[in-house]
Amino acid sequence: MAKQNSTDSDRKNKGKKGKDDALRERKSKNLAPTDHHIVPSSRMHEPEYQEYIGKSNLTIVPDYPHHDYHHLFFNLTPPEVLAKLVTDFWGGQTFWLQKYLENPEHFLATMREAEKGQFKKHPR
Repeated sequence: MAKQNSTDSDRKNKGKKGKDDALRERKSKNLAPTDHHIVPSSRMHEPEYQEYIGKSNLTIVPDYPHHDYHHLFFNLTPPEVLAKLVTDFWGGQTFWLQKYLENPEHFLATMREAEKGQFKKHPR
């Protein structure tokens, strides 16, 4: 019986390792720049976004996070993305928006450090 548990554990770890390797490979291959519409082009006709027409609505982002962004936020506009973060991830706490707006440079710097792996990763 112990041997079966060991085999089950090995199988789970092998599956996890395979997923991690696949994710790492996908990240490394898909860093090519791609256009991202800040307000989805299909939503520009809405009255709320009419004033934005003619302004720069494109930014360049790496393909990998761009794909993930749309996986999480679909065709949402920037204010809707913030609303989703507040409601679905932050338990309705708008405090975090205010905190960021008080010192965006600080949080951009700490975000870059986190992206470089300067902080300990969340245990799984």
